[in-house]
Amino acid sequence: MTGPGPGPGAGAQRQVLDHVALVVPSLAAGRDLYARLGFALTPQSSHKGPLEPGWPVVLWGAGNHCAMFRRGYFEILGVTDPDRHHSHVTSRLDRYSGLHLVALGCDDAGAMAALLAARGVAMEPVVQVGRDVPCGGTTRPGLFHILRPAEGTFPEADLFYIHHATPEVLWQPALLDQPNGVTGLSAVTLCSDEPAATLARLESITGRAAIADGWCDRLQLDAGCIEVATPARFFARYPQGAVPVRPSAVSAAFTVASLGATATWLAQVRVPFAESPGEILVAPAEAGGALLRFMEDPGEAGAG
Repeated sequence: MTGPGPGPGAGAQRQVLDHVALVVPSLAAGRDLYARLGFALTPQSSHKGPLEPGWPVVLWGAGNHCAMFRRGYFEILGVTDPDRHHSHVTSRLDRYSGLHLVALGCDDAGAMAALLAARGVAMEPVVQVGRDVPCGGTTRPGLFHILRPAEGTFPEADLFYIHHATPEVLWQPALLDQPNGVTGLSAVTLCSDEPAATLARLESITGRAAIADGWCDRLQLDAGCIEVATPARFFARYPQGAVPVRPSAVSAAFTVASLGATATWLAQVRVPFAESPGEILVAPAEAGGALLRFMEDPGEAGAG
């Protein structure tokens, strides 16, 4: 299955870990760093949208490079034009450089807004944003409907729902093969000194119950999951990690076709990495502030 995947039957809302974003002070440097890590990145693309609800759509001064997978994607976000709107980037960089955005994919942002309103969850109005996505020798408009919780709901990360109106523009078949063997985005980890409060907010917005899973509590979505841990539990499991501030998003996990092939790539480009049972780890110092975890894709097991 490519991209966010088909939705369920009428009246249901499928929820997936759609993408996470690393916010960096230099978009070019972030691009070069992740290209070395073996991610095939899209050309630079700048966002567009209204500066206020109801205002006209204008070009923003922020943009990205993305690594597209068969399940989800990874975004590198930074400033593209300091003379245009980019405060949503600099405000995050004022906190730290690293993982900030956690986007949950849904089938219909309007229907999700109504569902959450019926449950008494405060949300902002749905907004449409977009960007011109490079596609061959031209560009095509990529359109997204964004549904955010009320401001301040999630201090851990900029968490929101996204509905892709044009998934075929993002998940182009030629973009999906990654040199490092990544096949999908599988998890994001949030560190909090008050994990019970973090989990309660996540359970409220998703309608899913978290389960204890050793070093973390895990909230499983239809595809991908959100992990929540205290700094002490996170460091006990991953001493290579870093917690820039509390609370924050600290790690992204990916599935790969072969751990051996991923290790071979990293060794060839001389990126230091560690191995733990079932995982390869790249420390935050080598990955722009986030711990990267690579684990074998169960869907690839036994593939010929």
